[in-house]
Amino acid sequence: MDANELWDRYDAGERDFRGEDLRGIVLEGIILDGADLSGAVMTEVIIYESNLIRVNLSEANLQRIDLKEVNLEEADLHGADLRSARLLEVFLGQANLSQANLSRTTILQSYLCETNLSSANLTEARLFGGDWTGANLTEANLTKAELGSLNWSRINLTKACVESISIGEEVQLTGALMSDGTIHD
Repeated sequence: MDANELWDRYDAGERDFRGEDLRGIVLEGIILDGADLSGAVMTEVIIYESNLIRVNLSEANLQRIDLKEVNLEEADLHGADLRSARLLEVFLGQANLSQANLSRTTILQSYLCETNLSSANLTEARLFGGDWTGANLTEANLTKAELGSLNWSRINLTKACVESISIGEEVQLTGALMSDGTIHD
């Protein structure tokens, strides 16, 4: 399916795009609020300046996806594969990324407040800029992740793997529940 067909079907009222093959398409300025794209193949897709509020992308293949200025508020990305993805200025407030694979993903200047990242794989992820206040990273794997200029206030890292994590300048951890159960001052 190409971008025009996706938009035409959505515009006609269709919301069920489960398992569709959308690899390599470019979407700019599109609104797909509430669409079900669970299990979709969206490798190397480019999405700019778009609204995907409450979209279901659970178990979707989003490897090497490129998102810029995309609103994914309350989206379901449970178990999604976002390996080597690039997210710039993406709004993921209250989204569900539990058990998602974000290894080698770059997340820059993005908003992930109150986002569920429990049991997510963030191995070798690059996380710079943005606000993750209150995010849940319980049992997440952050091995060799790089962090800088982040607000991680009140973040929950209970039982998270933080082996060889690199925390750069200006990472705010006030009130964060650390992997060992202590609360950061």
